[in-house]
Amino acid sequence: MARLGRRYWQSMVSKFDKSELSQEAFCDAHGLTLGTFRSWLYRLHRERREASAAPKFVEVVASKSSSSQSCVVVIGKVELRFDHVPDVAYLGALLRAASGAQP
Repeated sequence: MARLGRRYWQSMVSKFDKSELSQEAFCDAHGLTLGTFRSWLYRLHRERREASAAPKFVEVVASKSSSSQSCVVVIGKVELRFDHVPDVAYLGALLRAASGAQP
């Protein structure tokens, strides 16, 4: 059998995820080697988990006015404005709380 590429395996794993078949039954139905299928299944699921668990970055914009510094923090559709640049630890705690992450 010719070496099948990532795009093929992404398609097969997507079909499997939508099916109600066991891994063995799915492989039998599609003529796949169980070991190779499992390797791709676990790899692609792990990559998906890691991508969704990757830290999300939030843009923090500091601008200088004539006499003071202000700070705007945008989280999705929420915009927080500070008349000064908050402490980094405070911003970190705020962002963790907003994202639901554990400290």
